[in-house]
Amino acid sequence: MGKKKKLKFRLRYILIIGLIYFLYKIGPFSFKIKNAEVSYRGMVSKEKQAEVSGIIKRIELDNLKELKDSLVNLSWIKSVKMEKSLLGKLKINLIPREPIGKIAGQNSTFIDKEGVTFKNADNIENLPIIKIEKRLSKEELARAIKILEFPELSKIKNLEIKKKEIKTELPNFIVLWDTQEFEKEYKILKAILKKKENNLKGTIDLRFKNMAILRR
Repeated sequence: MGKKKKLKFRLRYILIIGLIYFLYKIGPFSFKIKNAEVSYRGMVSKEKQAEVSGIIKRIELDNLKELKDSLVNLSWIKSVKMEKSLLGKLKINLIPREPIGKIAGQNSTFIDKEGVTFKNADNIENLPIIKIEKRLSKEELARAIKILEFPELSKIKNLEIKKKEIKTELPNFIVLWDTQEFEKEYKILKAILKKKENNLKGTIDLRFKNMAILRR
């Protein structure tokens, strides 16, 4: 087969595939969805899976917008991805929110690293208790809880977030941070921990520019 014939064959093949895909995606030519296949990123409890199954049974599978909106409205779901197959199957992939802390004073309410609060979390063992000042915005909260990503603070028991101050309680000591400067203050804390090792006790106040005050 000559080069020109090969090229024409490939172009026709691409056009046919493109046409099938186009007809599959648009209006009356779409294939009717017969069933759904649900997958999750990570472990999800049977209770949550039952909740999802209930929504899928209640809503027509062809009504993708209503189905997606209903799933996204579940507080523990971060995002929903859907894909139709030519065989009439709807593939649904659900990404649950991952808790990084439990909200103080609120029964079974958790928070993820984006500052979003939600109910019914999985993997909640050893999560810190987080107390939040009510006037904090979602953006301020999301920024403040980044403090939990610091390796040296992996054993935090309690975290209190205020407009201008963050308080972290660890097994042997407490750290006070400036809400706007804690990234810089973290470097100071690392230097202190390196020198003191496991002998550090009391309260470390980092709210002073380029210095720390230790109170025993």
